Amino acid sequence: MPDSQLLSYRVSMLRENLAAETSLPPAQCQAVLALIDPEYIQTLERLSKDAWVSAATTAHVGEALYKELSPEQYMAFWRKMVQRMTGLPRFDAVATTLIRKFTTPRMMAKAIPQGVNLVTRNQGVFTVESFDNHAILTIAGVPAVSRTHCVIVSQEAAYGGVVGLVQPHGISVTADLSDAESGIVRHKIC
Repeated sequence: MPDSQLLSYRVSMLRENLAAETSLPPAQCQAVLALIDPEYIQTLERLSKDAWVSAATTAHVGEALYKELSPEQYMAFWRKMVQRMTGLPRFDAVATTLIRKFTTPRMMAKAIPQGVNLVTRNQGVFTVESFDNHAILTIAGVPAVSRTHCVIVSQEAAYGGVVGLVQPHGISVTADLSDAESGIVRHKIC
């Protein structure tokens, strides 16, 4: 499969992720960094911030975090990661629009893919189903590398971080992993 069709992440996001990891408490930071391939870090330093890196190259980073942090710390890490990302120029306009306009579960479910597509490509096909008091954001065709528990939980937390920018209390995101093996992940926003 050509690189342009592989799940990839933008270098600017991966650099921000690495910076967030170095701000963990010292013992956790050391433990996480010890599990990250030094060549990966050199690759991020060498590439343009707008370049793309295959998710297969980055998978070990999320796994390192998942291994070294408690479940609560892992979720908090990814929620905070969203806040860090809103400070980047690429996300500033999206965050401002999100905070002003997207205040219902349905609107947030429709906004999340816009932000995701700024930093990932080939994540899958996003669809939104709206109900009276919630929305379901479905991602179909999720690549195998993104079907792991640690990736889906990081998405749940990150999407929760997006919701938290607008509604710090009252709206939540919950992942449904029941069809993950077949490449379908659902996130309930209510």
